[in-house]
Amino acid sequence: MLSVDNVAPSQSRLKFYVRTPHTSFSSVRAIMTMGGKIDVAESQLSDLRSLIVAAAGLEPDFPDDAEVPLAPEPNSGFKTTLAEMPVPLSGYEYYFDIAPGAVVPHIKFYLPLRHYGPDDLTMARGLTSWMETRGRGQYMYGQRYLAMLERMSDHRKLGDGKGMHAYLSCIFAKGELDITSCIAPELCVPAASTPPKIVIPRRATRRRGDSPIGMD
Repeated sequence: MLSVDNVAPSQSRLKFYVRTPHTSFSSVRAIMTMGGKIDVAESQLSDLRSLIVAAAGLEPDFPDDAEVPLAPEPNSGFKTTLAEMPVPLSGYEYYFDIAPGAVVPHIKFYLPLRHYGPDDLTMARGLTSWMETRGRGQYMYGQRYLAMLERMSDHRKLGDGKGMHAYLSCIFAKGELDITSCIAPELCVPAASTPPKIVIPRRATRRRGDSPIGMD
């Protein structure tokens, strides 16, 4: 997808939104650095890798060149409006912000947790643990973050499904990894909460000779 700013063309940015089927960290590194054209500190790339591992529930030694598999749908009796999203819509997403006169674009990475996260409880614990071990616990408040998710998911337990977490976006800014957790609770719908069945009583047909009730 391509978009522009509503300003004079000479001042407008070009904004490209793209999706790739490749989910290995090697591909993430190549895109976020434009194949080495953008200078990103190895510590920041390491932080991004460990964040993906924590959020997606991967093993720490998951190979950099291996594709991250789609996470199975939790077998909990709950489903979301995105549960049937086709595989072509899976993969990682990127946003390229090309400002006038810029030599290289600003690039934002989107991890679709709906496809690659295990369940909302595991994802929340992974995110808060990652933040706390890097001195960022004040941004997510640990238990407060979990409590917020639990209040928004009063129809089920967080560990019983996924759909609260939509995306995790990351961009390298001012020497560190800037992170946004995108929450979409309205996408999670209990499978049992189907609309009530409306029963319309059939109209009785009274035949000639039938006696009114109680008048036999």
